[in-house]
Amino acid sequence: MLITEQTYLKLQTVWRYKIRLLDRVKVKGKSKFLTVYEVYDADPDNIATLKTQTLCDFEQGFTYYHRQDFIEAKRCFQSVLQLNPDDKAAKVYLSRCDH
Repeated sequence: MLITEQTYLKLQTVWRYKIRLLDRVKVKGKSKFLTVYEVYDADPDNIATLKTQTLCDFEQGFTYYHRQDFIEAKRCFQSVLQLNPDDKAAKVYLSRCDH
């Protein structure tokens, strides 16, 4: 499930959910970027565990990517994929780093 930053900031017990920062997107017709989060509580336990274990590297990669430090971002997303080779979001970012 995806939520916006507005929804994320309204959560009073954010720590109760498994959430990771996913992307910044520009919505058609809008001038500002929208931050999107992935809520992965409903993922199978093994996948949720892997996402939690790689959360720090994923979010660091996200930060490096948006700072346009693609070498460091790539390193972070490769680290995510070493533990969780099926992480589609990390694969997308890794591909973006190469372009």
